[in-house]
Amino acid sequence: MTLSRSSSVIIVSLPEAAQGFRRKGWLPVPNTDWHGVACLVALVLQAFLEILISVLTAPFRKIQETPVVTCVEDNDNTSVLQAMPSLRKFVPTWWALGPFAQTVANGSRAVKNATPYTRELTVMSDGVAVALDWKTVDPALPPDAPLVVVCHGLGGHSRTNSCNGVTEALARRGWRVVVYNRRGHGGSSLLASDTATATATAYRHAAANSSTRRASEGDEGGEDSAPSIGGDATPTPTPRGTIRPIPGTGTSPSPSSSSGPVRGAAVSPQVVGRCVLSVKAFPAHVDLDDLRRVVSHVQSRYPAAPKALVGLSAGSNLVVRFQGDCAEESPFVAAASIANGHELTHLTRALLRKPLTDLMLVKFLKEVLYDRFEEVQSLAAAAGVVLDWPRLLAARRIREFEGALTAPLWGFKHVDEYYTANHCCESFKHIRAPLLSLANADDPVIDQALIRYAQEAARVNRHIISVATVRGGHLGWLAGTTARPWMHDVLTEFLSHAFSRQGGAGRAVAGASDTRGDEGYGVALPPENAECPLPERN
Repeated sequence: MTLSRSSSVIIVSLPEAAQGFRRKGWLPVPNTDWHGVACLVALVLQAFLEILISVLTAPFRKIQETPVVTCVEDNDNTSVLQAMPSLRKFVPTWWALGPFAQTVANGSRAVKNATPYTRELTVMSDGVAVALDWKTVDPALPPDAPLVVVCHGLGGHSRTNSCNGVTEALARRGWRVVVYNRRGHGGSSLLASDTATATATAYRHAAANSSTRRASEGDEGGEDSAPSIGGDATPTPTPRGTIRPIPGTGTSPSPSSSSGPVRGAAVSPQVVGRCVLSVKAFPAHVDLDDLRRVVSHVQSRYPAAPKALVGLSAGSNLVVRFQGDCAEESPFVAAASIANGHELTHLTRALLRKPLTDLMLVKFLKEVLYDRFEEVQSLAAAAGVVLDWPRLLAARRIREFEGALTAPLWGFKHVDEYYTANHCCESFKHIRAPLLSLANADDPVIDQALIRYAQEAARVNRHIISVATVRGGHLGWLAGTTARPWMHDVLTEFLSHAFSRQGGAGRAVAGASDTRGDEGYGVALPPENAECPLPERN
């Protein structure tokens, strides 16, 4: 690998062998993923067909439903449910009842008059900078105003329509919102600049307490116009093979707490020239070390603010893992898990029966790969990981893609081992702060049987409330004639209640009572050892 300096960026060239493969066509990186485009067209046509059927059958359908709520019925949860009137009913948009219609309609709608993001880069332990996109409607918000950290979905970023819609709804409640774009997402690089490397080394060894920030509007106009499921096209990215530099301001990011053991192979970063190369050549479903550092940085900036953590789709898996595995160090008074697949082996095997959806998810991951292709090659080579490139680039299933790329990069011999190390099922029992789980039975990405993981956890853990509907698509839940996102109301009501009850240094009020409260409010409490209920179709 060769490095060259050009103004304020470092240009990383492909190894000569890889360049030769590219010239010979052995490693094609198309500008357009035609399989993904064809899949997108097919899903849009499916959505239009569902819209047509919805319009024609609307007079004959009963569309209002009562969400199934599963929780331990104590005084605290009763209080939460009373503060969430949206849970009394869900009336899906009459002209978009189908799962693809809900998904595509939500993914294709841009937020009107959306508040622009302000970008900040914060440095991870290996010198790689991840992007934090901040959104605040009122610039004069006090430092102790509620703050929400949002984790995006698979292959997504802050400017996908689904994520941008959620952040706008939260910001308009007078809260400070920040989206954590995982490494390699949202136009950020997988490589570290020399300045970032020096900064990371400084705070690892000196434990500095201040923060390095770069604020800019960045990537404005990057909202996607194309419909999506679980992720969208990447906004205007850093040119391939370049590294976004971190300005050397003389200060360093606040240190995170000890990261502790991380499942998977631990490979020490290697310094090559001016870059730090590590095994993190492609983001995994769960990277607790990165999230810990992001949370620590956010906490250092706004220590007095009550904080909540929200995950969308694949991001919700990370949220549950953090709230469970890092419960003792979590500063969040509440969290929300929206459209969570919970058990990744089951999830991906179920997708084998849904080839179009499966291919669309691969499209999102390939967009990240193609955008950072040279970087992935360089990092993999430096870590001594041999990748099956023909198999990877030909992958049409998410199991094939992650089995050929993500699993070996993170030290796993089989993709199911990687999924077992990254699912969140075992983390539910360790959660100690209020968690809302929102799911629906017709999600085109997530098999409805996976809803039971949250329901079963909610039966025994008084901190968890599971809400399930029949309809909603993937991150849709559009309601009424105007297709207003019902999920936004549910989320803001839940977080409003959590923020109103926060006490101490931004942590949840302790001492919840186990006394039985008033019955009602649509709570579904299955008897001991009984199967958890699923919403029934009309």
